[in-house]
Amino acid sequence: MSPLQQAQQWLADQAPGKEEIQQSIDNLCHQYARPPNGLGHEDIYAAISYLMDAIGRDLSELVLPDKVSAAAIDLGPLGQAVPSIEVPVDESIAKRRERFESLKEALKAQF
Repeated sequence: MSPLQQAQQWLADQAPGKEEIQQSIDNLCHQYARPPNGLGHEDIYAAISYLMDAIGRDLSELVLPDKVSAAAIDLGPLGQAVPSIEVPVDESIAKRRERFESLKEALKAQF
């Protein structure tokens, strides 16, 4: 049952007073910011509008809270997993070390 239908049935069955209706409007305004699952802002707004009309108040008097974003934390991966690529090493450790030492000596010679 939608909030509007619940409000209509509540007014018909219970015949609440103006203060009780105002309290229900306040509660609906809090729900308007973050509607419960399965309900939209429009559903709650329709019920608020109906109840405001029932107590003879204009909707322009009402200040609704800002709608809260339904966004949630995205825990998904930042990108696609790319398999690591291994570059084959042609040189032996000794040759690489020898090349490194020769480059190091060449840099020392300039200074």
